[in-house]
Amino acid sequence: LVALRGFAPAAAIGAAQGLLVAAVVQMASRYDWGDWALFALISIAAGIAFAAVHQALVAVFGGAGRWVAAVIGALALGATIVSTVPPALADAAALLPTAPVYDAMLGALSSSGGVAAGVTGFVVWGALSLIVTTLVVVRRRTTSPRAAAVTA
Repeated sequence: LVALRGFAPAAAIGAAQGLLVAAVVQMASRYDWGDWALFALISIAAGIAFAAVHQALVAVFGGAGRWVAAVIGALALGATIVSTVPPALADAAALLPTAPVYDAMLGALSSSGGVAAGVTGFVVWGALSLIVTTLVVVRRRTTSPRAAAVTA
């Protein structure tokens, strides 16, 4: 419950950011409303999944987890907008939680397909991240009988 209570505000912010991304894309490109609605749902769900991943990174690595998240974001951005990305970097980017989101978003706005696989991928990333966060919280909130006797 502690992990989920900590996740709720981040999930709400992630959902709002996803909706904002979808709104900006719609204003810039004027997609068909059906395609845009799917894109908006994917964006909102991706924002929530990214919040879970970020929370897990911070739970595992502490403050350094924020830097890890920033590096992941920079790598994902660079791998998608630079056409001359070295193959090793492209392969690494394909393993990040951003890859299935990119595939789902692209599939929603084009005929490339991959929406279901992309959504499944980032939902799995989000679920695994919540599990990791919960395990870290349980580990940190558990004490030994010896430590409890010392503080009593």
